[in-house]
Amino acid sequence: MRCKSCEKWYGAEDDDYGPCSVKHARGDKKFITHGEHVCDEIYKGKGSDNDGDQGS
Repeated sequence: MRCKSCEKWYGAEDDDYGPCSVKHARGDKKFITHGEHVCDEIYKGKGSDNDGDQGS
């Protein structure tokens, strides 16, 4: 799953950068991610295909 497809990411539509609420809640210093970033959190591989779009 890509960040832009995750419900825990609040990115800006114009520049594709935004905070990951999972990383932010944990207190990570680097919690800003790019929309195309492949998830490395608890949602990794959940309900998505390789393009980052929601799958069935």
